[in-house]
Order: sequence, then C-alpha cells, then structure tokens
Amino acid sequence: MRGRRFPHTAALLLMAGALCLFLLVACGSSKQVATTTTACSLITTDEARQVLGAAVRSQPQEVVSKPKNATVSECLYTSSSDSHVARASLALSITADAASAQQLYNQAKSAALDLSRQTATVSLGDAAFQTQRSSSFGQETLLTVLKDNTVLVVEALSPGHRQLDLEQSLAQIALNRL
Repeated sequence: MRGRRFPHTAALLLMAGALCLFLLVACGSSKQVATTTTACSLITTDEARQVLGAAVRSQPQEVVSKPKNATVSECLYTSSSDSHVARASLALSITADAASAQQLYNQAKSAALDLSRQTATVSLGDAAFQTQRSSSFGQETLLTVLKDNTVLVVEALSPGHRQLDLEQSLAQIALNRL
C-alpha cells in the first residue's frame, strides 16, 4: 500500500515543482512599465512630424489621469499648418500588472466586435488589433497594442498616407521606448 502512495506523492511533488518553476520563469520575464511613463514621452514631435509628413506643434497636448488601478495618459499631435491637416493621438494605459493589461485589451477587442466594427490582427507588441470605423472623414482606423502591463491605442491621419501604416510606424516607435 505504501508503495502505491509514494509514486502518487512523488508525481504530485514533481508537478508542484514544475508549476513553481513555470511561475518563477513567467514572473521573472515579465517587464513592468513605470507609471511615470506618459504617452507624450514615447514619441517626440520630430518623430511625429517625420511619420505624419507635416509640421506638428512643438508642444503636443497631454492629459494624464489615474483611475482605479491604472495610469492613463493621452498625447495629441496636430499639424501646425492649415494647408496640410494631420493629426495623431496616442493613449497609454499602464496597469498594475500584465494580467490587468490583458483584461483591458480583451475588453477593448470585445467592445469593437460588439459594435460590429471590422477588426484585423496586427503583428506588434504581445498582441495587437486594428479597428475600422466610419466617421465624417470616411473610414478611419484605430490600432490597439498590448505590451507587458500596458495598452497603447494609436490613431493617425495625414492626407496621402494609409492610416494603418502611420499608426504602425508610431506604435513601433512608442513600443521601443516601453
């Protein structure tokens, strides 16, 4: 009887050890972005100008708020010329941990699907999707990216450029700084 219990106990100990090792590796590899990081610190006005192909205001508009368990900031870059209207906005949500960011990302994707907006998977960060929506400007896109404990939402518009290309370029610059 004891001989039968030992293999069962050994198997349980082995599984528990493997689970602990998995958790240590998973937790050790997770990167946390500091809550002092803001959307405007991720892209310079020169970088926004290069991507949008238009001069942008030297001081982008920034809004920072701290709702429960997160820090949210938004940065708006607008063209300084009336002849070439270009704009880009970045919204950055920094959560307490990667699981909370994943939940926020999943909620955003669910909301887009619930509103019957087209979504497409994009290869950026840990996960990303593009949403298309109709507006007074025609079809607009919005790019949502998950990385570590952050969710980044990018929207960009500049005449003569594909929105998704602009958004992906801005998102890549931002992700390199997270």
